[in-house]
Amino acid sequence: MATRTDSTQPQVSVQLTACRPEDARAVFAELGRLFHPDVESAPHEVSGLDDRQHRVWSAEYTVAEDWPLPRPPELRGPVDAELQGSPHAVQLLESALAELFTVRTETDVAGDQEEQTRVRLEAR
Repeated sequence: MATRTDSTQPQVSVQLTACRPEDARAVFAELGRLFHPDVESAPHEVSGLDDRQHRVWSAEYTVAEDWPLPRPPELRGPVDAELQGSPHAVQLLESALAELFTVRTETDVAGDQEEQTRVRLEAR
């Protein structure tokens, strides 16, 4: 259910790359079930290039401490994800992803107010 959020709720921007469109839809569908997507940032394709290595899908989610039990979706291949938001919010979303997929952290850059983490998601 898409809802408009206020600025006090922790949000994470999620960008998926290097994956099939059906895998991006599967990841976003499960994130949408676990967290509230921002109505102004519903999952969408940012670039429309034919080569799957250059496609980017983006969405923003309001994260919470508790989420429903996950249902790991089927993935046909690995999905690269970039998570950006407050450190606590990024950690919450990354923890939820870890319950759904095998998660490999590739880079992690943290600042005082914001964290950017790149992970690779793979089916279990």
